[in-house]
Amino acid sequence: MTTFLFNVLTCNPAKTYEPKPKAKNQSFSSLENREKIFSIYPNPSSDFIEIRTSMPLETAHILDIYGRNMPLEWVSGDELRTLSLLNYPKGLYSLILKLGERNIITKFVKD
Repeated sequence: MTTFLFNVLTCNPAKTYEPKPKAKNQSFSSLENREKIFSIYPNPSSDFIEIRTSMPLETAHILDIYGRNMPLEWVSGDELRTLSLLNYPKGLYSLILKLGERNIITKFVKD
């Protein structure tokens, strides 16, 4: 293992191994420049999260860290949807949205 790592490091004057990139790396900033189809805020939140979508929201699910479905309590709807978190315990949650043909999975924190 040490021989392999030494051959890869730039401090080795011989540098006998040159890794070949398998795929073009994509930076986070280039991902941000793509079409923004949804946003949730505030994150973290204590009472409500707002979900804004540019595509029709077909379904939504919230899972706790154990993978259990949490009940959804929508306060308002349409393009900007407000979801109540008042009955949720503090913790990390996964929000799964189906927007048209896309499935989006994101995380949020309840304070």
